[in-house]
Amino acid sequence: MGSVLTRGLETAGSGTLVSEAAVTEAVELASPVEWGVPGLEDARRLGEGFVVLGAIEVLVFGSVARGEAVDGSDIDLVAVFDDLGDYRCRPDLERRLVKRAGELLDFEVDVWVTDRPEWARRTTVVSSSLEAAIADEAVLVAVRGQCNDTDVDWGKEIGMPPDNRAEALSRLEDVRNALSRVEDRLDEGPREQRAASVGSARRHSEARYERMVDVCVHSQKAIESAMKTVVCLVGGSPERIHSLDRLAARIPSPYRDVTKSATDPANKTTLEEISLWHRAGPYSDERPDLTLAQIEVTAAELARIACDTAETLVRHFEAADDARTLIADIADTVGTVRVVLANPYN
Repeated sequence: MGSVLTRGLETAGSGTLVSEAAVTEAVELASPVEWGVPGLEDARRLGEGFVVLGAIEVLVFGSVARGEAVDGSDIDLVAVFDDLGDYRCRPDLERRLVKRAGELLDFEVDVWVTDRPEWARRTTVVSSSLEAAIADEAVLVAVRGQCNDTDVDWGKEIGMPPDNRAEALSRLEDVRNALSRVEDRLDEGPREQRAASVGSARRHSEARYERMVDVCVHSQKAIESAMKTVVCLVGGSPERIHSLDRLAARIPSPYRDVTKSATDPANKTTLEEISLWHRAGPYSDERPDLTLAQIEVTAAELARIACDTAETLVRHFEAADDARTLIADIADTVGTVRVVLANPYN
C-alpha cells in the first residue's frame, strides 16, 4: 500500500504511485551541501527530488532564477502536479516537499504546490496573481518527461482565485483579518494583567511595548493589503511588493483616494516608515528605536490610517454583492477600533 507519503501523493493526483525504494534511493544519493550561495544546480537537484515524488515539473523563481542570490538566500520553487484533485491536500504536500528539500540540501527552501489547470489559468488569466508575476522569470529545473492529460480536469474549479476580481476580494479579506488583529491587540492582554497583578512595572512595560509593536505590524498589513486590493482590481501585479510607496505608484487616479490617509504630509510616520513594519514584527533588530511613549503614538497613528484606508477602499465595493459580508465586517471592526482610539490605551 505504500507509506502515508506515497499514498498521499497518489491521492493528490500525481498520476504515479511513488515506491518507497525510489524515495529512499533519492534521499540516500543526496548528501547535504555546505551553506553558501544557492544556485540553479541546487534548484535542479531539488527539482529532480520533487519529480521522484510525483511533480510533473518544477520551476525556480526569485533571486536564484535571476542569478542574484547571496549568502543565505532562499530557494523559491513551484512544484506543478498533473491534477491535485482536492486542493485541501496542498498544505500537507508543501510541508512534505519542504521536509524532503531539507534532506537534500542545506538551504532554506520555500515551495508552492499547484497543478497544471491552476498554473495555466493563473499565469494567463489572473494578471494580478503570484503565478503571473513570476512566470517570466521562472526557470524550469526539472520535468517528469511525459504529461498525463487523461488524468487532468482542465475545466474544474481551481483552488486559487480564478480572475482578478476574485484575487482582489481575497486581498480585501486580508484587510479585514489584519484590522481584526489590530482590534484584538488594542486591548490589554493577559501578560500585562499578570505583570500588574504582581506589581512588576518592567514586565508590564515590556508586554505593553510588544502589544504596540503588534498594532503597528497589523496596521501596516491592513494598509498594504488595501493598496494591493486596488492593484488587483485594475489587473496589476502587487506580488512580492511590501513598499507602500511602490504600491501607491501603481494605483490609478480613480482609486487614488485609497492612498490619501497614508500619504498625508501631516502624518508623523512617513509611507516609507510604515512599510518598515512589514519586517519589524518578526525581526526585532529592524524595528525603529522608539520608547514606549513613542510607539504608543505610532501605533495609534497607524491604526487610524489603517481605518481611514479601509473605509475609503470599501466605498469602491459598496454596490457589490460579492463583497457585502467583507464590507460589513470591516465597517464593524473599524467602528470598534475608532472607539478605542478615541480613548487612552487600556
